[in-house]
This record gives sequence, structure tokens and C-alpha cells, in this order.
Amino acid sequence: MKVVEVKPYKLKLSQYDPYTETYEKKALNERWHRLGRSSEWIQRDVMSALLLQCADIENDKHIPTEVIKTLEGAKQLLRDAGYVI
Repeated sequence: MKVVEVKPYKLKLSQYDPYTETYEKKALNERWHRLGRSSEWIQRDVMSALLLQCADIENDKHIPTEVIKTLEGAKQLLRDAGYVI
């Protein structure tokens, strides 16, 4: 097992949208993240976890193509669990 410290202020996990490659600051009480310009929404903490899983941690960079590929592959399961609406 390897523990890696993440710099949250660099990656801004709860603000990043891999579909538009933009950042949008959200209030703490905003619990849902819109997927690009679609009508779909994902639970904010789930999106942050996906972003972290697919990030280049050593260089503090997002890899949007990996996030989208992972999310699209898991979207139906997330929808069934209520994390994507």
C-alpha cells in the first residue's frame, strides 16, 4: 500500500468539470455537480473521488479523458445507486 498526500487546492476536485475542462467554485451545501452541459448530475463527493482516481497526482493535473472514460463506464451503476441523476 502506498499513501500519497494530495494538494486539494491544486486539483480543486469539487470544482473541476472534465467535460468542459473548467472550474466552478461551489458552496459547501451544493452537493451535486452538473456533467458538462448535459442534463445529468452526479453527487459531488463521488465526482471528486473519480477525479482523484484518474488524476496525475505527481504533477497535480487532471486527465479529463480518463475521468470521462471511467465515468461513462460506471454511469449506469452510479445511476442505479442514485449517485447520477
